Amino acid sequence: MARPKSFSDTHLRRVARKAFLRRGADASVGTIAKELGVTPAAIFHRCGSKGELLEWTFSQQCCPELSVLQRGPDADQSGRGQLTNILVGLGAHYRDASAATLLLGCGQTKRKAHCVEFPVALQVRAALVRWLQQCRERGILPIGDAGVAGDLLLGALAVRHLRAFLLGVAYTEAEEEVYVRGLVGELLGSGSATRDSFDMVRCEDSGTCRASGLPHSP
Repeated sequence: MARPKSFSDTHLRRVARKAFLRRGADASVGTIAKELGVTPAAIFHRCGSKGELLEWTFSQQCCPELSVLQRGPDADQSGRGQLTNILVGLGAHYRDASAATLLLGCGQTKRKAHCVEFPVALQVRAALVRWLQQCRERGILPIGDAGVAGDLLLGALAVRHLRAFLLGVAYTEAEEEVYVRGLVGELLGSGSATRDSFDMVRCEDSGTCRASGLPHSP
């Protein structure tokens, strides 16, 4: 009898994530197993059920920007530029996090999405708030309430990427940067300065700004 093919947790998570993001919670364990070159039983032996596989796939997420936030702001660099770069990087994290929240809450798992712990997401929120507090204390950025500012920024990213997932939209790096620059500009009180940037990527045929999804104002 041939020895069953082995597969790592990392490989399983990568293949399962790809399948769930492409087909939603309807992605079958059989399809995932076929791509791995194993039987569905091998996956069930490791995860127990499709619901547990879905939960496990998205509950362990890597976020490189977390270490950047934990180091604190660099006093020798523009605070606005640092915040923009961090948020652009966090966009990739929230792309997956938003999809996971929707998928885990669709009734396919034993526990609802609000019961699933996302330690990385909680750490990111705490680290961003602390980073903004440090910017305020050091006079790097004109931030008022760091907690409110952090929630506004992360909330905007989460909603943007949830909308993108639902519509099947993939933002380019340039579009993501334009959106984040506008978001930072609004938070820091200079939103009007970003109007031209938003106009550059608006969709001429629909009259909407593709980078933001908001109605375009001439």
